[in-house]
Amino acid sequence: MDSAKLFEVERLAKEFGAWRAVPGDDRAPAAAWWWSTALALRTETQPLPGDLREAFGLPDGSSYADVAGQLMDAIACQKFLATPTGFPLKPKTRDPALQLGEVGPPSSDRS
Repeated sequence: MDSAKLFEVERLAKEFGAWRAVPGDDRAPAAAWWWSTALALRTETQPLPGDLREAFGLPDGSSYADVAGQLMDAIACQKFLATPTGFPLKPKTRDPALQLGEVGPPSSDRS
């Protein structure tokens, strides 16, 4: 595996581990920005080193393609996208539009 891909996987392993460590009720949706790494790994059959297997919670014999599957499964079932601010925690707002990262009306339209 080339060094750029490996760097991305190692960065993502830290982020994924931090995300999984947050209790379910407080955890943000899986990060949509993980898609690019997942797609790049989906055909990589090389076995994962032990530290990366552990970070992703995968069993012995898992490959980089297994990481891709895990990431895509986590993202695909979501109804809302994670926001980069405060990730891996959920935003404190319950407004679904804001959870999707949309911006409210311009300040001149607010009452």
